[in-house]
Amino acid sequence: MIGSTQDVLEAVFNAAIDAIILIDRQGIIQTCNSATQRMFGYDRGELVGRNVNVLMPEPYRSAHTGYIERYLATGEAHVIGMGREVDGLHRDGSVFPVSIAVSEVDRRDTFVGILRDISAEHRRHAQLRQADRLASIGTLAAGLGHDMNNVLLPVRAHLNALSGIKLPSRASSHVSSMRESIEYLQNLAQGLHDLACDPDRDTSSASTSLRDWWVRTGPLLCRAAPEHVQVVASLPAELPAVGVAPHQLTQAVLNLLVNAGEAIRQREGVRGQVRIAARAVKNAPDRIRLTVQDNGVGMTEEVRRRAGELFFTTKTRGLGTGLGLALVKHVLSSVGGELVIESAPGAGTTIELHLPIAARPDDCDGPTAHLDVADERTRALIRQMLAAQGVRVAEDEVHAQMWIIEPNASILEAAARWQAGHPGAPIVCIGPLHNGAQARVAALECIYVVDHAQDFAAIRDGIARSTARLLQGSQR
Repeated sequence: MIGSTQDVLEAVFNAAIDAIILIDRQGIIQTCNSATQRMFGYDRGELVGRNVNVLMPEPYRSAHTGYIERYLATGEAHVIGMGREVDGLHRDGSVFPVSIAVSEVDRRDTFVGILRDISAEHRRHAQLRQADRLASIGTLAAGLGHDMNNVLLPVRAHLNALSGIKLPSRASSHVSSMRESIEYLQNLAQGLHDLACDPDRDTSSASTSLRDWWVRTGPLLCRAAPEHVQVVASLPAELPAVGVAPHQLTQAVLNLLVNAGEAIRQREGVRGQVRIAARAVKNAPDRIRLTVQDNGVGMTEEVRRRAGELFFTTKTRGLGTGLGLALVKHVLSSVGGELVIESAPGAGTTIELHLPIAARPDDCDGPTAHLDVADERTRALIRQMLAAQGVRVAEDEVHAQMWIIEPNASILEAAARWQAGHPGAPIVCIGPLHNGAQARVAALECIYVVDHAQDFAAIRDGIARSTARLLQGSQR
């Protein structure tokens, strides 16, 4: 049976998910429901008989009585009969946003206010704004990286031309310094590209040599650390490649470096330090352990436990997104890795990335190629040509079965070292050979030279001949 009307109204009153408060014309609370107690942290008995402004921070608290008096005197409503957003004051002193609607119940003697906590809605809007901002920054970074590569390409070509001319020793030294600077800028451009990439793009066959990745990306990542923090890396060259794409690794380690830098307070006579190291895992032969260790303030057990949660942050509102460790955790989950956090207050933090070792090309279907061509459009076209020949691009240049490169001195030297460990492996060289490059090219075997980077027919022929050679070798 349905109870009395009073019982039904009482049940509905207390079952409402929004706070409901009844006040008199002096602003004194007559009653409130259970949701009010949950929202503001008071028991009902602590609120009844008190002025409702106890639930308001300044300046609302001081002005509230004047609002009621003005309405009673003039009938002019500023809140009554309409909704608005205001701040509520929790018993613990914290302030939170609420949506409030006030109505007159009994001829200006009793008023009812219905309040809803909209903190979650505000957080969602802030997260969307932050996501839009990050997307804009990513688009800008991708465009900047692309433009930098386009500008640096002719500069590199002119420097390569100068390397084939007999120059005075001082001039030759200047050319070498410029070449090093250009390579540094290209590494920065590649780092920007990696940061701008979508971490969820297809990475099913991705692999990364940790040492080579750090050489290319380390200078950019180190800039994420404050001036009082030193970044030290130890990534042995003999470690096998890991099964994670370079752009995923770059984004993950950048977030860890930023967090570590913010955890290291500047102290007199004490140098902050972040150590990045990698080593094989003895009891897990299919894993590489990459650690990022800092001597910062450390984490409490609660912070350590929640560190990987989406949007969880200990930073001041507006300064942190709470996306850092959540992104790292997501990257590791997507490649079958694991995140381990060791930390204690005052003892610094060590974060371990347990990364799977990448499958070698011999364990995968079809031949693989290492692609080192600066121009993005040419690189994209070559990728399509390789795919048509059944060749996939391997991020791990050491274990690739063929190389497609440009004829500059540093790449040709690297190609010679690679071919020494891969006798008979083909190399496609795209671009004009200047005097300095001719001798190095002549020392290579199985070389296919395409004089003009825009000669797509010649590039396609070189790739086809190289692929055919690989397939013939695998059938022997």
